This record gives sequence, structure tokens and C-alpha cells, in this order.
Amino acid sequence: HRFLRHVERTKLILHLVDVSSLSGRDPISDYKIINQELSKYDANLGARPQIVVATKIDALDEPERLEALKKRAKRDKKQFFAISAVSNVGVKELVNAVSAALDAEKEAEAEKALELAREERGEDVTSVSP
Repeated sequence: HRFLRHVERTKLILHLVDVSSLSGRDPISDYKIINQELSKYDANLGARPQIVVATKIDALDEPERLEALKKRAKRDKKQFFAISAVSNVGVKELVNAVSAALDAEKEAEAEKALELAREERGEDVTSVSP
């Protein structure tokens, strides 16, 4: 739970999932278990924006493992990226997506703060445009 308390402070979750068969693990099962644990710990944490990242694609010998995770992420309406840190495949695109997601989150927070300030001043926030 110590780790989950740390995760509570994050604005965006990067959910890295090893899709190589070298780990001997099922990527879909790992993905579901982590998301269940997040939601069980705190429903808001489970609903936090999340990008699913398939890792170790350089060691991918069963492409269906990658496709299954991609389908699951799409079904869950989450952005999906496949990367290899070893060969640097997909890393730049992931970094750009993270940057864009954090910028959007920052903008949404600023708009919310502005709306709260207007409400505190008694302004009609429904008719005021940013």
C-alpha cells in the first residue's frame, strides 16, 4: 500500500506491461490485476488517466501477446503504445503523448481553478467564456 499512496499523487498513470514471453507471465492478466488493485485501493485512482505501454517488443516472439493487450487497451478506451527501450522504438511517440496528456491535464486544472474563483466571487460561471 505504500506504493499506492505514492501513486495517489500522480496525474497520469503509465501502465507498463511486459509483452515478451521471456517473463513467463500473461500480459492481459497482469494488466487486469494491476487495474483491479488500483480501483480496490481507491476508485478515483482506478479512474485516473492511464496510458498502456507494451514493453520489450524487441523480445516479442508471439505477436498475439502484443495484439491482445492492444485490443484490451482499446476496449478500455486507453491510449496504447508499444515500445522497446533497447532499440528505442516507440519511445519518442510515448514521450510526446505523455507531454500532451499532462499539458491537457494542466489546462483542465487551470480552467477548474478559474471557475472556482469565479464562483467564490459570485459570478455566473455558466455565461462566462474563458
